[in-house]
Amino acid sequence: MSKLQYKYKDSADDWKILWRNVLRAAQYTTNFTRDFSPIYDQKQDLYYSAEHIDIQPVDFGGIEGIQYLDQGQLWELDGFGTLIKELQKNSYQAGVNLFGFPYDFRLAGAQQVLTNGMFDKLKQLIEQASKTNKQG
Repeated sequence: MSKLQYKYKDSADDWKILWRNVLRAAQYTTNFTRDFSPIYDQKQDLYYSAEHIDIQPVDFGGIEGIQYLDQGQLWELDGFGTLIKELQKNSYQAGVNLFGFPYDFRLAGAQQVLTNGMFDKLKQLIEQASKTNKQG
């Protein structure tokens, strides 16, 4: 899983973390569903976000988008935090030899990955990591 952030297109507000707003769903189920449910286009076999909202992963290539999904006041959702801590104890460093690939899991169907640039971004990240850590 990945940490996602969202922003309403008609708002000047900053990006907000999606997971913290799961509590909002209990109060405003209709709006939450409208805002965050993916829209499926059967003809193209693709998913989209609602037109009035931008949703994107946090910290592409870094670890912030996968380490903890939420470190809120009520709970902590551990994405890969425990694994990352162990890797860091063994000399792995974020951005040097430890990379994360957060993605919008709502829009990750097979066709989607090929058309939305996600596959190309992952390929570039792997090539960059390989070049940076080339053993000679």
